Amino acid sequence: MNEKVLLRGGVLVSLEPLRLEQKDLLVVDGHIVRREERIPTTRDVRVIDCRRRFVLPGFVNTHARLHAPLRNLVASLAGPTDLLEYREIESAFTRETLITSLFAGALEALRYGTTCIFNRSASPACAEGSLDLVRDAILTVGPRVVLGYDEGDDPAICGMAREENRTFSRDNRSDRARGVMGLASLAALDPEDLAAFAEDARRFGLALTVDVSEEEDELIRERFGKSAIEVLDEHGLLDGGTVLVHGARRSEAELAIIREKGAWLAYCPTSSARHGFPSLPFEVLGERVVLGSDSSASNMFGEARAAWLAARARHAAARPEDIIEMIVSGHQLASERLGIELGSTRRDAVADLIIMDYYPRASLHDDNLASHILFGMNETDIREVLVDGDVVYRNGHYPNVDIQRLAPLIREGSDELARVLSEESAVAGET
Repeated sequence: MNEKVLLRGGVLVSLEPLRLEQKDLLVVDGHIVRREERIPTTRDVRVIDCRRRFVLPGFVNTHARLHAPLRNLVASLAGPTDLLEYREIESAFTRETLITSLFAGALEALRYGTTCIFNRSASPACAEGSLDLVRDAILTVGPRVVLGYDEGDDPAICGMAREENRTFSRDNRSDRARGVMGLASLAALDPEDLAAFAEDARRFGLALTVDVSEEEDELIRERFGKSAIEVLDEHGLLDGGTVLVHGARRSEAELAIIREKGAWLAYCPTSSARHGFPSLPFEVLGERVVLGSDSSASNMFGEARAAWLAARARHAAARPEDIIEMIVSGHQLASERLGIELGSTRRDAVADLIIMDYYPRASLHDDNLASHILFGMNETDIREVLVDGDVVYRNGHYPNVDIQRLAPLIREGSDELARVLSEESAVAGET
């Protein structure tokens, strides 16, 4: 293939360490191969003019539900959101409405500069083969994916969900798509199911991403006699590949276990605020804390600002650099999971990049770069997004998809989902 792309004259933003450099980047077959002040061009090189622009690594969303922002909109259209539980909404998904929801979420993610997504989904009515649908929709738009189906979310299809995770993980081992085991509700599993789940994880070498929110603590203790972290550790499900979602109010003993096992903790500040969860004291776990969006839009600029504001609200001495460290840790997690170097403009890193028009309103240098990223730059400055050196977003356009054809399909899918939910809500009201 040997496709060559030259990014000419951009200001390269390094996140680790925080540094600014004006250099050219030469990308060959999706990887950065040269990084110099001036790289000569040849006829076989496609040039992207980055002069007076900033070039950043693409963002990683370490916990997403890409179908959820559209789901939330549909729920508000169909009736009062407090009467429409998430599981009821997800149960209404057909293959068609699931696909259109995913396309909507993936398009939105790219517009926000998110180039790698850890996504968990649940669609009980069409669980079998659903992860292939999720993969195809997201990869068509552009981002890389790490995918899992939520086991425990619906005990009635627990076996099918487990087989879906096994099959997808076995068949997807590229640097564009990998599988994990998703666990939405530890409290919904009985001890036998959890033992089988753990055996699958060991047998097939699968990493786990699991919700450990405080709202289930009492149920988990009643069922297992221990805390969520202790249960996971006892079953061998807590290690350097485990991603714990939410879980802000963990005891000191639980935090010690998490630190010892080297697990990751995905902090989703916007979603946590919406659900009334406490903000995460991320300083207690340092570099093992990563950022996610959960059921909010996949806007990592917004999540970073929300994390800082939440820390300030609890009077923590958070620095902008602490928030940038979470972004860097997300790149590290994704790099380990996909077997490539993400989050860098160094040689040999993959060219997942954001090109931005940013006009600093104050002096900009290495020492205050974190503050500019957090409080100056934002998603509206993004002009182009590259994955593997290919332009997948440019000034509101998506080269990989026919948006004029896709947009009506997304609206039709939303309307159909809203219609089904309205009918189910009306039937429930009559009984």
